[in-house]
Amino acid sequence: MRLYEITEAYANLEAIEDDVDVSSALANVEGALEDKLESIAKVIKNLDAMADAYEDEERRLRTKKQAAKKRVDGLKRYVKDNLEAIGKDKVEAGIFKWSLQYSPPKLVITDESLIPEEFFVIERKPIKSEIKKAIEAEQAIDGAEIVREKHLRLR
Repeated sequence: MRLYEITEAYANLEAIEDDVDVSSALANVEGALEDKLESIAKVIKNLDAMADAYEDEERRLRTKKQAAKKRVDGLKRYVKDNLEAIGKDKVEAGIFKWSLQYSPPKLVITDESLIPEEFFVIERKPIKSEIKKAIEAEQAIDGAEIVREKHLRLR
């Protein structure tokens, strides 16, 4: 039986006024509900474990990716340094062509404290913890409210 079918049967039994006939049927529906919820909990725990395993694998692969990229950067720096040392800007090596060229100009900030204020951005962001404290202290704050929601906990 599916969970929505159990829920529907439970609601139908709640609507019946004859307590004698309903109590045994209600016990059966409650048993089916407990079994179904136990099965769903097992599926959730299994999926959580799979997600954790994927996260671990993602971390492992990210580390390998970073190592490969560092190796590429190191090899490029090695070639660049050696081409500069011998004074060559272009070299053909089989099917590949190496060339040294200037990159577009980039800005380097050497001392941020010396830069005029007009070149800074000020970010406007509400301080949620302070707003919550103010509302809890019964101060009216337009545009904000404290909401209490239900969440599902599986142990």
